[in-house]
Amino acid sequence: MKRKSGNSIKFLSVLIIIMGIIIVFQAVRISSLKNRLKGLTILDWHENSLQIENGLEFEDQAILITPEFVDNGFQHHSPFNDEHTFAELKEQYLRYGEFDLYGSGRRTGDIRRIHEGVDLYVPENTPVYPIFPVGIVTAVSDDPDFVFQTHGFRGNTRIDSVGVEYGKIVSILYPEGISSLYAHLNEVYVEPGQFVTSDTVVGLTGYTGNIRNSGKPSHLHIELRDEDNESFDPMNRLHYHFASLRKFVVNLKNEGVISTD
Repeated sequence: MKRKSGNSIKFLSVLIIIMGIIIVFQAVRISSLKNRLKGLTILDWHENSLQIENGLEFEDQAILITPEFVDNGFQHHSPFNDEHTFAELKEQYLRYGEFDLYGSGRRTGDIRRIHEGVDLYVPENTPVYPIFPVGIVTAVSDDPDFVFQTHGFRGNTRIDSVGVEYGKIVSILYPEGISSLYAHLNEVYVEPGQFVTSDTVVGLTGYTGNIRNSGKPSHLHIELRDEDNESFDPMNRLHYHFASLRKFVVNLKNEGVISTD
């Protein structure tokens, strides 16, 4: 009986030691996590003002994006994956001047509309890439007669069901919340929901859609659309290459707005 009691005591002693080790380990782990959370600087927007908190103070659910992600992910590239800026692409590949640019006049029957992108006259079957480093394909059509729905005006009345033959298309959504739409493609190589990078060939430029009846040669029609699917002039975004959230954060630290302790 004494032997059994001694074994029980030994077992309890070992169990207590193991539990003590676990408690110490968890305490160290919790302390390490707290230090890591304190080291997080969270920039938030609340009631029309910038809020700066650390990870321990921030109570809401959030997606954390590093300055490196913004600085690199928001830099645009040529849709042909070359070294040209957008201004250089316009200089080299416009064919009909202002008529190739955003905002030039178009008509569909008696409905007035605008050209909602930029036409770049590169050789047919030129590979096309995303214009930002990462994105998600949101729409494609492999139909050479695909009709895209946009808007126009009959008199002063806006018409939201104007069909324009874009032919084969690819639309890609980027982290900034804007989308690029490529039209008149010969080939489409991606699918909706596919994750793409700046090295992904999404299609080939071509001769599909309404350009077959326009007398124009093959070209890439590229347009940018906002979160409401409204087009805007690509030059309003693509003239500026280098986002720099890191510069902003570094200056906040230099001014003492963000503690470096």
